Amino acid sequence: MKRIFIFEPECSGPAGHALNSLRQYSIFFKEKLKVICITNKSLNKKYFFKEAKILNIINFKEGCFKIENFINSTKNLFLFFLKVINLFFAISFKYKILNLLQVIKKIYFIPRYIPDILKFCSDFQIKSSDIIFIPSGRPHILQSLTFLFLYDQNNFPTIHFRIVHPIKYRKNNDNFYKYLNIFNENEIINKKIFFYAENEKYKKTLERFHKLNTIIFNGLSITDSIKSKNKINISFLGESNVYKGFRKIPKFIELISKKKYFGKIQINVQILNIKKTTRDASIYLKVLSRKFKNLKILEGPLSNRKFENELKKTDIMPLLHSPNRAKTFGSGFLYTCMGSEIVMIIPKNINIWKKLIPFKSYLEAKNINEYVTQTGLIVKKLDHYKQLAKKTKIKYLESVNKNKLIERIISNEY
Repeated sequence: MKRIFIFEPECSGPAGHALNSLRQYSIFFKEKLKVICITNKSLNKKYFFKEAKILNIINFKEGCFKIENFINSTKNLFLFFLKVINLFFAISFKYKILNLLQVIKKIYFIPRYIPDILKFCSDFQIKSSDIIFIPSGRPHILQSLTFLFLYDQNNFPTIHFRIVHPIKYRKNNDNFYKYLNIFNENEIINKKIFFYAENEKYKKTLERFHKLNTIIFNGLSITDSIKSKNKINISFLGESNVYKGFRKIPKFIELISKKKYFGKIQINVQILNIKKTTRDASIYLKVLSRKFKNLKILEGPLSNRKFENELKKTDIMPLLHSPNRAKTFGSGFLYTCMGSEIVMIIPKNINIWKKLIPFKSYLEAKNINEYVTQTGLIVKKLDHYKQLAKKTKIKYLESVNKNKLIERIISNEY
C-alpha cells in the first residue's frame, strides 16, 4: 500500500482546524493509502487519533527568527544551529556532506524544519513513490521542499502543495517565486510537485507564474449531522480572534435574548486562546452564561471527538469575520459547515465565499443587528434551510470526490 504523509508542522494542539482536518483527511484516505501525519512536537499524545499514525517530530520554535522575546529567540536559534551541527555530523557518516554543502550554497539558507525533516526522510526511507500532502502550505514550507529536492532528487516524493498563505507576485524579489523557479528549471512542476489554491484570488496570483496550473481545493470536512429536535443550536467555534468577530458575540447574545424565539435556541461559544484584545469579551460572556441557562461556554481546546460532537448538533453558525479580512482570507468553517449540514450567516457581499456554497444554505449580514435578524429568519423557516444544507452537503461531497487533488492522490497518476 502506498504511503501518504500529511504535513502540518505547526499543528501543536487542538486549536483551530488543523487537528480536526488531519483526522478528516486520514478517514478519507485510509482505505486507499497508508496515512501518516507529521505534526509539531508540542502535540500532546492525548490528542492523537486512531485513523492514522501520528509523528509529532517538528520543533517549530527552533529556527523561528521572529524576535518577540530576546532570550527565547536566542535560545531557539542556538538550539537550531546545534541541531544543524548534529545534522552535519550525521550526514557526514553517510557520505552526503558534500551534497548538503552544495544545496546550502545554492539557496544560501538552512530552512527551519530541515534537521527534523531530513532525519524523518532517513528513518522512513522516503522514496519517489511516496506522497506528501501539505494542506496548509506557506512560503517557508516551500523553502524546505526546495532544500529536500536539491539534496536528493532521486528519492523526491510527489508533493501536493495547497497554498493558504496570501502571497504577492513580485517576480524575483519574492522568495516564494525564487523557489518555484528552481522547480520550474528542473521541469517537475505538474509532474512531481502540484499546486492548489484556497480561493480564486490565490489561484490567479499563482497562475501568473509560467505554466503553474493551479486547482482550487477548499478543504475536506465530513461530519454526520445529528440535530436536536428540542433545541435549535447556534454555535461559535474555533479560536477567539478579533478578526473572526469574537468581540461581537456578547452583543449578539444581548440582542437575541430579547427575541420571542430565544427560549427555543441553545447558544454554544468556545473560548480559546484569549488575548488582551478579547479578554473583556470573554469575561462578559461568562457573566452572560450565568444569566442565561441556554448559553453554554466551551472553555479551552476541544478534542476531535468533542469538536465533531459540537458540529453534529449545530444548526446555525454565524461567521462574524470582518469584511476586509474575509475578502482576503478564506475560512475553514465554510467547508466545515457544508460538510456538517450547518446553515451559515456570512459577511455581506463576500463573493468569493458565496461562490463556494451551493444551494444558498446561508444568509448575509453587514452588522450585528442584521446577524440577529437573519438568525430569526432561519429559525422561522428552519426546515427549509435544513433541506438546503442537506443539498449543499451532497453537492459539496460530489465536488470533493471529483476534485483533481483527490483524484491525483488516490490514483497517484498524473
